[in-house]
Amino acid sequence: MALTVIEHPHMEPQFELDRKLWLTRDQSRVVEDGDPEAASLLGTKGKRIPLALAERYGIKHGEPVQAPEDVEVFYEDMTVAQLRDILAERDLPVSGTKDELIARIVEDDEANPDEGEE
Repeated sequence: MALTVIEHPHMEPQFELDRKLWLTRDQSRVVEDGDPEAASLLGTKGKRIPLALAERYGIKHGEPVQAPEDVEVFYEDMTVAQLRDILAERDLPVSGTKDELIARIVEDDEANPDEGEE
């Protein structure tokens, strides 16, 4: 099971699945599509999951890659709740449409490019 690590200075690392993966009925293991023990879908190819979840299930991953140059596309994959969490961590307003939230985050990223990096 291979994943691509996606890093962004203002977010926890995420992994992009390279195939459909399932959890067993007791949610103790990850299995591949077609496995008779597959019970609940973890994600399909291209789905991003948090580092903590991948580590919890022992999913192996490749080398880190940077988030796409067009970070707006990166943020588009996130839920409104995730975007609001990012804004709240930065003490920025959390109201507005998804497009407004993304624009606010991108503007803050551009104004503070080194923030969040080690």
